Amino acid sequence: MVGDTLIALSFAVHVFRLPLAVSLSPLDSEASKWSFTYMAKFNRRAAERPNELLDAALEQFFRAGFAAAKIEEIARAAGVTVGTVYRYFPSKEALFRAVVERHLDSSWSRGREIAEAYGAMTAREVVALLLSRWEAVLQEPGPRRVAILVMREAPLFPDVVTLYETELLTRGRLSLERALRHGIERGEFPLHPIEATARALIGAPLEQLLWEATFGPLADAGTQSALLVRGLPRLEQLSLAAAPTTPPGGPALPSEPVAPGTLRITTLRPPGPH
Repeated sequence: MVGDTLIALSFAVHVFRLPLAVSLSPLDSEASKWSFTYMAKFNRRAAERPNELLDAALEQFFRAGFAAAKIEEIARAAGVTVGTVYRYFPSKEALFRAVVERHLDSSWSRGREIAEAYGAMTAREVVALLLSRWEAVLQEPGPRRVAILVMREAPLFPDVVTLYETELLTRGRLSLERALRHGIERGEFPLHPIEATARALIGAPLEQLLWEATFGPLADAGTQSALLVRGLPRLEQLSLAAAPTTPPGGPALPSEPVAPGTLRITTLRPPGPH
């Protein structure tokens, strides 16, 4: 009797794909235990399936490119049928977008560690901390491959590029801008183009990532961002009180010293006739 019950349950689940939701007779205690165990596994597998499909899709998109990637190969890698893939994602384009969305985690640019750093570190050290966290994200297999995919497939998916920029890069750039402004307010940095500087800083790890994906690993990987942070101007380094020069045929420039971090504008008139 138990054997017949097991066969019937297996047939209902595998052929009709029906979850086990029936009550069994108390006499069939063994079958009842089996049904609840199978139901738990069934629900767990169903919950895990989207991530398994996204893992397989990322592998295929990264290896073959979006155009050459086939849903059949993705389904085979995930151990499901093609119909199952389309049950979760209506198109290959939707699957690609879902792959990218899964890795849009901007937590590297915020959180308790960053907040506490403002009270314990210099602004330059906060910038270095943010960049090190961003680089660590791009060393993880998933985010690393997604970043390369977004840059590689940008002409086909401008909306995905915008999503990646808005949800990940822009949030990180704003955190870097905050650290730079903090440095200016504290007198660590002179006035400089904050947005352009933050954009260059957040783009450096991506540039290195693209270089390595195209030309191979770098022996000095990880030093570029450190050099950029070290190269951020220091207030004491900027002095516009350089020795005055006299333009050919023009008036001598004022020789009064200029305070560091300030700008003096001198209007020059063309020389008159000799």
